[in-house]
Amino acid sequence: MKISCLETSRLFLVPSSMKYFEERSSISSDIENTRLMMFLPSTKEETFSYIKKCETQWKSENQTLFEFDILLKEQNNKFIGWISFELLFDNPEIVKKFGNNCADMGWLLDKNFWNKGFASESAKCVLEFTKSLGVKKMIAQCDAENIGSWRVMEKIGMKKYSDNGIRYNKSEPNLAKTEFMYTIDL
Repeated sequence: MKISCLETSRLFLVPSSMKYFEERSSISSDIENTRLMMFLPSTKEETFSYIKKCETQWKSENQTLFEFDILLKEQNNKFIGWISFELLFDNPEIVKKFGNNCADMGWLLDKNFWNKGFASESAKCVLEFTKSLGVKKMIAQCDAENIGSWRVMEKIGMKKYSDNGIRYNKSEPNLAKTEFMYTIDL
C-alpha cells in the first residue's frame, strides 16, 4: 500500500523503515521499555530483521502488517516509538471469536515519552485508518501489569473482553503472566 504518512496534531506516523534503526534498536533492547512485552527485548539483528519484514509488507499487494514509526513534530520529528496493526483473517481462533474482518493493534514508546498522551493519540489515528480499510473490529492485548497499555486501550474506547488470558513475556519466558484482551467495533 502506498501511504506516505498519517498525522495528528503532535505526531507523524510514517511507514516503518530502516531510517530509524538505531533509535528503534535502542528502545527494543531496553529492558525497562520492554519487560512486559511478549516479543521484546530484541537484539540488533532481530530488530533489523523485523524492520525488513515491515518494509516488505509496505510494498506487498497483500499487506497484512501495517507498522508505523511515531515521530514527534515539536522535537524536529524525533522518533519516539512505533504502532502497528495486523489483519487477522488467517487466524482460525480469532475468526471463530470475532469474524474474519479483525485486526490486532500494538505499540511501544520510548520510556522518556510515556504518560504524555502520545500512545493514545497514535492509537486513535490508527483506528481511523484501519476503519477506512473496512476493518470491523480491533483487538489488543497486554500484560495485566502493563497499566499504561490497558489505560490507553480504555482511553481510545476499547472494552475489556477478557482478563484471564495467559502469556509469556520474552524477558521472563518461564513465568506465566495474566493477559488482558480489549476490543472495539469500528
